[in-house]
Amino acid sequence: MLRAVVLSFALSFALLSHVQGQMKYAWNEMFIPKIAPLTLFDPYTPGISLGLEFQPFDAASIQFEYNIPLSELSFFNYNAGKLNHQTTRFRGEFRYYPGRPDEAAAYYLAAEGFFTAENYSRENGTLLRNDVLYNFTTSNINRTVIGGAIKAGYQFSLSGFLMLDVFAGIGVRNVLITHQPNALYTSALSFDSRWGGDQREGEFWRPHIALGVRLGMSLYERN
Repeated sequence: MLRAVVLSFALSFALLSHVQGQMKYAWNEMFIPKIAPLTLFDPYTPGISLGLEFQPFDAASIQFEYNIPLSELSFFNYNAGKLNHQTTRFRGEFRYYPGRPDEAAAYYLAAEGFFTAENYSRENGTLLRNDVLYNFTTSNINRTVIGGAIKAGYQFSLSGFLMLDVFAGIGVRNVLITHQPNALYTSALSFDSRWGGDQREGEFWRPHIALGVRLGMSLYERN
């Protein structure tokens, strides 16, 4: 599925580049480094997301983003009890600007794909597998999220070089949770459907809300 997402981005970008025609030649007009400060508050994978928008054509760009994990900064309870927590998260985005992206302010439409992988362990927990509730002494857990979204955004200049990028959209994500437990035994408890997180093993499709803000630094002054 991840390969299909990457391939669709590549084909879409190639098609639009052919349609738009005009290409930029000054390197400082093609790149906008970005940072997404709100990812510090992500409940599962908090961190600092660094990105780069590449604008080789007048009305088309692609953007890539990688999250530097800072799990110890979690402001929520979702990561409580996770041991040896390791995360990988990145996203790619294809943008179309009805106007010109090199203007001081521009609206855009975007298609986004994202991937998140978590690996960690828990001790003395519960697991619902095949509608049977178990207890375990320890379990190694993998949580993988793959998804996409359609977004609309507005990118504008705060000064000659500093830019603000705000966006909103909706999509879908696939969540896969697997356990490798040790000392697994049937639990005397009853499963509560309100339990969430990683206690229920399996594959789930869920709606995705894309909402965020990014700060960018233009490499040339935009008027």
